[in-house]
Amino acid sequence: MYIIGFALLFYASFIVLVQGQCYNNSTCECHCEVCSSGCQSCLPGWSGSPSNLCQKENTLYHFYGMNSKDSKLLDGDKNTSEENDESEPYMLVQLKNYTTIKQLYVHLELENGNTYQAYVKSRKTQREDSVRCDTYTYNGIKAEETITFKCQQPLVGNYLEIVRSLEKPVKVFEIEHYECSNGTFGEQCENICSNACSDQCDKDTGDCVCITGFWGKLCDKPCPSLCKDSNCNSKSGDCIDCYPGTYGQHCQNNCSQGCIDRCNPSTGVCTCKQGYFLANCSRACSENCSDSGCSKENGICLTCLTGNYGPLCDLKCLGECGGECNKITGKCGTCTKTKYGSFCNKTCPVTCEADVCERSTGECKVCKQGFWGDRCTKNCSINCEGGTCDKNDGECRQCKRGFWGSQCSENCSINCEICADAYKCLNCSDGWYGITCEKPCPKHCGNSRSCHKVTGNCQLCSLGYFGNTCTQNCSQYCDQTGMCNQEDGKCKNCKAGRRGEYCTEMCSVQCKNSTCFKNESCVNGCEDGWFGSKCADKCNLEITNCAKCKGIDDEVICQRCFDSVYLKGTKCYKCPQNCVSCKSNEKCFQCEDNLFHGVTCNLTCDSACINKTCDITGNCIHGCEKKKYGSNCNQDCPSECKTCRISSFCLTCEDGFDVGLCSSNRKGMTNSSACIECCNPLILILCRC
Repeated sequence: MYIIGFALLFYASFIVLVQGQCYNNSTCECHCEVCSSGCQSCLPGWSGSPSNLCQKENTLYHFYGMNSKDSKLLDGDKNTSEENDESEPYMLVQLKNYTTIKQLYVHLELENGNTYQAYVKSRKTQREDSVRCDTYTYNGIKAEETITFKCQQPLVGNYLEIVRSLEKPVKVFEIEHYECSNGTFGEQCENICSNACSDQCDKDTGDCVCITGFWGKLCDKPCPSLCKDSNCNSKSGDCIDCYPGTYGQHCQNNCSQGCIDRCNPSTGVCTCKQGYFLANCSRACSENCSDSGCSKENGICLTCLTGNYGPLCDLKCLGECGGECNKITGKCGTCTKTKYGSFCNKTCPVTCEADVCERSTGECKVCKQGFWGDRCTKNCSINCEGGTCDKNDGECRQCKRGFWGSQCSENCSINCEICADAYKCLNCSDGWYGITCEKPCPKHCGNSRSCHKVTGNCQLCSLGYFGNTCTQNCSQYCDQTGMCNQEDGKCKNCKAGRRGEYCTEMCSVQCKNSTCFKNESCVNGCEDGWFGSKCADKCNLEITNCAKCKGIDDEVICQRCFDSVYLKGTKCYKCPQNCVSCKSNEKCFQCEDNLFHGVTCNLTCDSACINKTCDITGNCIHGCEKKKYGSNCNQDCPSECKTCRISSFCLTCEDGFDVGLCSSNRKGMTNSSACIECCNPLILILCRC
C-alpha cells in the first residue's frame, strides 16, 4: 500500500496532466494493485489493459445507496448474489446518487423462455420505454452469464431495475457499468486521447473536436502550414480560410494579380481590378480598351480608345473621325472639321461656316459671311447689310441704308434711309417724314428733330415745349431741368416757391426755402414756429409759447420755446422775473436790459455801474462812476480821484491834482519831477506838464 502511494506521488510530482488522469508522456494515473514493477492486476472497481494501468472503471462499484440492501450487486464480486425473497420477478437497486448510464453489464442466472429487461430511472415505479435499455430473451438450460443491456440513449437515474418476464424471483450476481477514465478510449481503455483534442475524446472511438491547428478523427494530424491562423477542417484537413493573396485546399496557390484585395479561398475566383478579366482575373484587357474596361467573361472591350475599333480595339478607324468610330465596322460616327464622305477622307469648301459641311454631299450647312450657294462659292451683294444673304438664292436679308431690291442694288429716295421700293420709304432720316420722306419735321422736335414718319408728330419735344408738334410753351414756372409733360404741358417739377400741375400757385411762406411738392406739402420742412405737412399750423397755438415744434405720429412735440420761456418735457414754462432767457426756473442765461444779475436775475446791478448795467455775474459792463472801482464797482477810489482804476492810480482827479497818482498839487509847482513821475510809461496816461 505504501509502495502504491509513493508511486502515485511520484507521478503527480513529475508529470503534467493532459486530459483527466493521463499525462503528456502517454502515461496515465495508475489503478493497478502494484504500480512499481508492472501492472499484474487492477484495483477493485478498475479493469482494462494492464499496459495502460487499468483505466476501465466500473462506475457502479460500491455506488449503492445508504439504505440499499443490495450491496452484493455492486461489490465487484460475481460469486455473491441477491435474490428477491418474494415471488415478484424483478430486482431493484438504489444507487448512491444520480448517474448517467449508456449500457449495463448484468451477471445473472438465466432460465429458459425468459425475457430480461434493464431500467435506469429516477422513480421506483417507472417502467416506461423511455427509461428502458435493450431487451434480452434467453432459450436454453439454466446458466449464469453476463448480459450486455445497451441503452438507446444515455439514461440518467438513481435506480436500476432488472425485470424478467416469468413470475419467478430473479437472481442477480453483479451489475456493472464501465467507463474509461478521462483521457482514454477503446474497449479496454488502452488508448490515450490525442493532445490536440479540445475536450474529452469519445471514450469508445477516440473521436474528438480538434484544437486549432489539427485535424483527423483522433486530431493527430497538423493543419497545412499555409492555412490562415493554422485553422483547417477537422475532418478533411482543408484550410478554412487563406491569407490574402492565396487560395486552394491547402492555400498553396497565389491569387491572380488582377484580383482586388483577395480571392475566394477555395476557387481563386475574385473581383477584378480595372483592366482584367476571367473568373480569377488572370488576363489583362487590351490596352486599346477605353478606361481599360472589358467583359469579365471573354475580354471583349466595352468601348475603344478614340481612333480604334474591333472586339479588342486593335484596329484603326477608317478615315479622319471626329471622335469614335463604329466599334464593329470602323466607320466614323462623325468626321473631323473640314472632312466629309463615308470615310471622312474628303475636304469641305473653305467658305463653309466653321469648316463644316454635309457628310454625304459636301454641301455647306451654313456659309461664311459674304457667300451663298450649295458650296458657298458665290459672293453676296456688297450692299447687303453685314455682307449676309440667303444661302439658297443670294437675296440680301437686309439692305444697307439707302438701298433696296433683292440684291440691294437700287437707291432709295433722298432723306430715306430704308425703303421697300422707289415709292415707299420705311425709315426716314432725322428731321423728315412722309411716304417718301419729303416733309420736314416741326422745328421744336427734339432728339435730332425726329418725328413720326406718317403723322409728323414729334417723338420728343425740345426743352420748354409740348404738344404733338411741340409748338406750345411750357409754363414759365416749370423747373428748367425737366420742364413739362409732352402731352398735356403739366410741369414735371416746379421752381422754388411754386406748386400745382402747372406751377402757377405759390408755396406756403412757412415752408423752408419756400419749396413744396405739388400737393402743397413742404419739401424741406417748416420754418420755426410752424408744423404740419403744409406748415399751416402754428406751434404756439398747439403748445403755448412754443417757438419751434414738429409733428410725430399725430402728436406735436415742442423743440424750442420763445425767449423768457424754457422747455421742460413737452411744455414751455415762463422764466424767472427779469430773466430774458433761461434753462429752467433756477438757471438764467441773460437778464433783462443788463440791469440785473444772479443765477435767477434776482439782484440789481450796483448803482455805481455806469448806466447801472452789468453782466449776469454782476460785473459792470461800462465801468464805474461815483468814485468807485472794481469789477462790481463796490470799492472806493482815493479822495483825490474822481475816477480810478485801482486804489493807487486815478483816471481823473479832483481839482488841483494831476492825473495818475494825483499826489502832487500843481499850485505854485516849478519843479518838473512830478511830470516825469506822472509820465511813467507803465501808466499809459499822458500828463499835462
